[in-house]
Amino acid sequence: MKRKEQFRRLLLGWYDENKRDLPWRHTNEPYLIWVCEIMAQQTRISFLLDYYNRFIQQFPTVQSLAEAEEAAVLKAWEGLGYYSRARNLRKAARKVMSNFGGVLPKTKKELLSLPGIGEYTAGAILSIAYGIPVSAVDGNVLRVFARLENSNADISLPQTKQAVISLVEAVIPKERAGCFTQALMELGALVCIPKNPDCVHCPVFELCGAFQAGTQHELPVKTAKTPQKPIDKTILLIQNHKGEILMRQRTENLLLGLWEFYMTDGFMNEAEVSAHLGSFGFPVQEIKPLGSAKHVFTHIIWQMHGYFCKTAKQNPPHDYRWVGTDELKKLAIPAAIKFYMPE
Repeated sequence: MKRKEQFRRLLLGWYDENKRDLPWRHTNEPYLIWVCEIMAQQTRISFLLDYYNRFIQQFPTVQSLAEAEEAAVLKAWEGLGYYSRARNLRKAARKVMSNFGGVLPKTKKELLSLPGIGEYTAGAILSIAYGIPVSAVDGNVLRVFARLENSNADISLPQTKQAVISLVEAVIPKERAGCFTQALMELGALVCIPKNPDCVHCPVFELCGAFQAGTQHELPVKTAKTPQKPIDKTILLIQNHKGEILMRQRTENLLLGLWEFYMTDGFMNEAEVSAHLGSFGFPVQEIKPLGSAKHVFTHIIWQMHGYFCKTAKQNPPHDYRWVGTDELKKLAIPAAIKFYMPE
């Protein structure tokens, strides 16, 4: 009990003095906290700030998000990746309006019924927005507690996460639950970082088992991820005599609903591109290389070669259409192919 009390006091004191000035820390509005937590998943806070501010400016309330067209939400999310999160945000907002009177619910069971909200996000909303002492355990918190307890348990295993949830819920204070949740996240983000933890400036180093044992650089233990599979792609920026670009809205689960240029699997040289387009009645008047690019997804890597192609063809292939320059700027384009966007 004495160690728990000391841990709370030291951590909260450090947080009060060192927390970053972030826009969602000036409010207890559940909607704003929900949006930031969804954005922050697998995204650095410093990277998402501009995206968050623009998104909230465009969709300041649950109702405005629920009433928005999916295309507008995807466009506002453009560049953050993981577009299923944006779609789920909108779906959940619609459910909040229809089932909960436009207010995010205050129970974990009800929050978990909303698309895109899992255990961590539910815990973050309940503790930060509503002050309910519920754990929110993400990678930062798993790492902090693995070192605090000097634990060799694999943090990628469900049973390890459950053990950490129990530890957090045993120590989270009934008062200032939201600050405690954010303090744990902040400690993992700023001090107890994955490599070279800054133990000298850690507020709880005296209570840290790994620091005492000198194992902080070896922890946490985590099963290595399966390497991403490389996939070769040829990107064709096909332009007609009006200057319009051939585009298609994706129906695949990956990047669902976003717009892409003509794309094929495998690498092609200029002659192969010309022959390929000619095979279905797309005579190429001009072709020039646009260079190579790479985009890393969670499980795969797109290795891309691109070409600019000019054609006199009028009728687009099935599922494609011609898009003018002004309209192109309004479409949600995945970051994966931004390299090939026309100037």
